[in-house]
Amino acid sequence: HQRMKGISDWLIAKAEPQSITIGYCAGGVSAAAALAAAALRPDAVQAIVAIAPRIDLVRSYLPRVVAPTLFITAQGDRQALDMSSKALAELSSDTSLDNVREARERGLSHTLETIPEVANVFENEQSRQKVEQLATLWFTRYLSLTE
Repeated sequence: HQRMKGISDWLIAKAEPQSITIGYCAGGVSAAAALAAAALRPDAVQAIVAIAPRIDLVRSYLPRVVAPTLFITAQGDRQALDMSSKALAELSSDTSLDNVREARERGLSHTLETIPEVANVFENEQSRQKVEQLATLWFTRYLSLTE
């Protein structure tokens, strides 16, 4: 998560004001790192796609994640599905933080999508295409430069 946060910090420092939007897309342990990095820089990250994330590694960061977050898991991966379902309730739950309260007022958008009939989201070409489609739609919606 420190590397992801560091890259975001570097991009923001090098970019013209208001000319950059940042989204994280990662799977497994890297998805956990993306969630932690987004919690540490809520002002920098506008969207997250977490594919079968290792929620157990970042549970303490979840209450501070305010970026719209899409969890993608395989329908047959009961453990990832269960962890992601529980994580949805934990996202943006620390209402003692101003940025969490503001995000809640704007209407948070956190979603869980499942890839049917597979045990692993990268199991076959069809499941990989579905992951790509879901991530593309999410980022198109939340990283749009036009309002």
